[in-house]
Amino acid sequence: MLRGWPLMITRTPGSLGATMEALRGSLAATAMTEEQWTVAVTKAPSVLTRSPDNVRQQVEGLREVLRAGEGAEGDVAVAKAIRRKPHVLAFSTEAVRAKRRALEDIVGGLLGEVRGAAGVSGGRGETAGAREGAGRKQRSGGRAHWAKAGASVEGVATKMIGTAPGLLEAGEERVVGRVGELMDLMAGRVGRACVAGAIMSYPTLIAGYDIETVGLKWRVLVRACERNERWGGWLDSGQAGSLGTILKMGLESVAVLLVIVDLAEEWEAGAVPEVSEEEAAVREAAARLMRRAPGDLVNKSKLGAPEEEGQKKKRPQKGSGRKSVLDVEGVDVEAFWRVVEPRAEEYAEAAQ
Repeated sequence: MLRGWPLMITRTPGSLGATMEALRGSLAATAMTEEQWTVAVTKAPSVLTRSPDNVRQQVEGLREVLRAGEGAEGDVAVAKAIRRKPHVLAFSTEAVRAKRRALEDIVGGLLGEVRGAAGVSGGRGETAGAREGAGRKQRSGGRAHWAKAGASVEGVATKMIGTAPGLLEAGEERVVGRVGELMDLMAGRVGRACVAGAIMSYPTLIAGYDIETVGLKWRVLVRACERNERWGGWLDSGQAGSLGTILKMGLESVAVLLVIVDLAEEWEAGAVPEVSEEEAAVREAAARLMRRAPGDLVNKSKLGAPEEEGQKKKRPQKGSGRKSVLDVEGVDVEAFWRVVEPRAEEYAEAAQ
């Protein structure tokens, strides 16, 4: 820690302790534990070079930018941002305010794309959004949430920062550049409005992932959708929320879609090499899974996750009534992953 921040040598143990105490006292004790504060300052040691008054101002500035409000609920929101991105404490209050204003400008453009494509007044980018979506079958359902006139720039920006506090670390040019890169990558297929909606739904796409990683997942998704007419229709319909859900998953999870297509085609072809009874059952199941939306198949919690070695078997929650996709389809979860996982790993490795 000292190697990275030599100024800490000039601080006395008493002054360091006072700064740490000011940090701890800036939020309710129930919002951040002692251990969590220690982890935060270890990751962002520069905060310890500030005066107690300064760090209190930093926390209050963060509260303001997050629109967190006072009281326990506000403290929890601020604590969540600090735990996820401790370096937000390293910026001055004015700096994080400026980053929020810049993000609101970006959000205004994204909402404009969505509202322009949906024919809702009050949005910027109407011509661009409509032009990009022309000639494609685009349902409004996937963009309806962001097309509502009630979705304000301030409200959307607040939600995005709460979900991805890393937006307060990134420079404006970087965020604008990432939006442009995602538009270049995907808008030609799904339209600018869909990409804008995906970004607002999952802001980690512009705050947490590099474009190369998103590009790999996007190309694997497109390959799978081009081999399944139903999925191809889903992709062209511009379902922004579902698209964001998939792109936030790992590459191997997205590659599961390609494996399902493979297995379904092998089952439908009939004339296949001798395989075990287990694999034959999984192939048959894959043909049924092709009728499901891609978003249900890349999320293990929805699809059905195999039990980890040594993991206690979970009891179903009383009255939850929620079954995984594999359970609903009557598929042996363990057998499914024994067949699917090795192939998905190979696809993910080959895609890189």
